[in-house]
Amino acid sequence: MYIVLEELTHDINVCALCENRIAMNIRMLQMLVAVVRAGGFSRAAPVVYATQSTVSKAVQTVEERLKVRIFERLPQGVRLTVEGEMVYRHACRILDAYDAMTQEVEALHSLEKGILRIGFPPIGSGALFAEFFTRFHQSYPGIVIQTHEQGCGALESMLRSGELELALTLLPVPPEFTWLSLRDEPLVVLMPRDYPLNGRASLRLDDLTDRPFILFEEGFLLNDRIGRICRERGLPLRECLRSGQVDFILTLVASGMGVAALPRLALAGRDTTGVQTALLDEDELRWRAVLAWRREAVLSSAAQACIRMLQESTAGSG
Repeated sequence: MYIVLEELTHDINVCALCENRIAMNIRMLQMLVAVVRAGGFSRAAPVVYATQSTVSKAVQTVEERLKVRIFERLPQGVRLTVEGEMVYRHACRILDAYDAMTQEVEALHSLEKGILRIGFPPIGSGALFAEFFTRFHQSYPGIVIQTHEQGCGALESMLRSGELELALTLLPVPPEFTWLSLRDEPLVVLMPRDYPLNGRASLRLDDLTDRPFILFEEGFLLNDRIGRICRERGLPLRECLRSGQVDFILTLVASGMGVAALPRLALAGRDTTGVQTALLDEDELRWRAVLAWRREAVLSSAAQACIRMLQESTAGSG
């Protein structure tokens, strides 16, 4: 199948593009995008079920037709040129539209087939999505749910690149995203049993920075927000460890390694008898979870059905 890349004529200053429409093969664009995401031609080849020479030839054809250099070849892989970043951005947009079109045609509005590409952080998401995914599968058994677990910062990057259609992230969201509010939860401070709470039901961040602090894994937005508040207030932050596993964090706190703060939802149903808990009285650090997607994205029928079901769930719970 071929597609006319008219959008590129507005961005690439090449006279030949202004005079002639450039017919581009969808397969070529898929290979080009695979090279970017895999970081090289040899690593991209099995992803697109082709040989390395086929992938290399496809990218070379795109470069010749657009009269631009898309990649810089490096010893450890490849890197996009400035023109290449532009071509990659448009290629992702075109492939998103193509994928959405084929999925909708195949399903014939009945959602008998399709893929839901959704991401969420490992902390707190089980309580939000476990029951929902069961109901979604019961309603649309032909939809395959592909989940990705990362920190919210990493998930937002995957939304921008088109690797995900939907992702759980935290308010405030970047302006290029549309979002649906799911949950507003305070953080709960976890402390060893010997921590001098003196009967207090809530604490401020100022009360915690004199103790070793267990933070989340790289890519979690709450890390950045905790760090920013500490810098603004001139507070030291004694980071001792990072983890994205709730049970592991509970065990570490109970053993006396340090203190931690988790969304209250993440502690539901878990044994917290080995630690002390108190609410974290910091409005900026509330866990305000939303489902986000790109404003200009052409969402698949599966993603649209997911949004509709979540909207109905949140409306019913309100």
